[in-house]
Amino acid sequence: MRMLWLSLRTGFVELWEHKTRSFLSLLSVAIGAGVFLSSFSSIYDAHCRVRKSLELSGEGRFSLRSSYARSAEEKSVILTMGDLRAISAAMPWLYMIYPIDVSWQKMSFDGASSFYAGVAGITPDWRKRDWQYRLEGRFIDDYDVENASKVCLLILPGQLSGEDRAMRKAFMKNWSRWSGFDKYVSRNTVTPGSKVKMGRYELTVVGLLHEPPQEEDYRFRMGAQFDAVMPITTFNDMLSQDQNNVGQIVIDAGPARKVEQAKRIAQVALESRHGPIKELECEDFREVLSLQMARTVKEAMSTLALGLAALLAGGIGIMNVTLAIVFSRIKEIGIRRAIGATRGEIIMQFLTETLLLGFFGGIIGIVLGYYGVGNILLGDFSHTSKLTWWMPLISIAVAMAACLMFSLLPAYRAARLDPVEALRTE
Repeated sequence: MRMLWLSLRTGFVELWEHKTRSFLSLLSVAIGAGVFLSSFSSIYDAHCRVRKSLELSGEGRFSLRSSYARSAEEKSVILTMGDLRAISAAMPWLYMIYPIDVSWQKMSFDGASSFYAGVAGITPDWRKRDWQYRLEGRFIDDYDVENASKVCLLILPGQLSGEDRAMRKAFMKNWSRWSGFDKYVSRNTVTPGSKVKMGRYELTVVGLLHEPPQEEDYRFRMGAQFDAVMPITTFNDMLSQDQNNVGQIVIDAGPARKVEQAKRIAQVALESRHGPIKELECEDFREVLSLQMARTVKEAMSTLALGLAALLAGGIGIMNVTLAIVFSRIKEIGIRRAIGATRGEIIMQFLTETLLLGFFGGIIGIVLGYYGVGNILLGDFSHTSKLTWWMPLISIAVAMAACLMFSLLPAYRAARLDPVEALRTE
């Protein structure tokens, strides 16, 4: 224990006496540890978001789409409410099945303020998945669908991150939510009971759906986003099309193992109504989610590789510096060996110094990692890292391990020096 304390004290003194050298070595380790922590937290955050998204959205979800013939040999399959009922009757064990169709409509509240908004036609089953809304008022019900009630619900976006605000402003200037829809609704106190004109209809706003803040939003978004929802029958009336037509049928089979079975049964049900279908237009929730996850992990891994490269560069620098220290302290090593210091004690002295560099470099790296040094190096200044208590510990351990690995050779060479030859060195 006394030897360990002596090594620590000697290490502190040595680092303090050579401030410039210590600072440069510390900085390289800190940057590497910070990038490692930032990228590691990004990968972990992506994993957690996927897990929460699965819990919220269900892993057995997929959608069927209307398909339109592209040649004389192909056959159009326009999905209808009758198709939905046939599929539902064939699989009464389904957790959820609902139709959805989306269109852009001009929305006016007072005749003067108008916005182009994304509008979706749905049924009550829509709220069984991805429900993170705070409902103000009521939701649509089966009566509204059966009677094509002139009602709707408006969707208000939650607080956005700086990244989302910048991206939406740059690339979606014509999107309804940047044309003033959400600001108008919030500032003019649109409430359940308000009237809104869409197309040729005046609808009653029966509810408001408040989305969660961006950082708490784990919904999986399949297809287009929209600003209002209404009964599918009202939606079709507004577009002057057949009330039975639907653009898409979303199905949740429950457990993932039932998805393929549900797809086969759905195809049989549709073929019984439309005749042979060469290929069913289908979008699988798990496949889309896997692609998104792979893209996120790929981006985070590129940052992680950058961090490991920085640690490698820092480690090589530490090895060179430690070798230089060994050669500059040959006489000191000889004296210590002459008065009884063992090779193990010499090795401990040099390893302790580099471990101190790794430890303090890891501490500074935690601060850099929290403020997203990995994202900054890649040109993304939008957010800080989300850390759990054990991530900084791993970052410090990695930094210390890198320093230890690259200091083993210099420490071993110092311990192998012959005491007599070392004392002769000037």
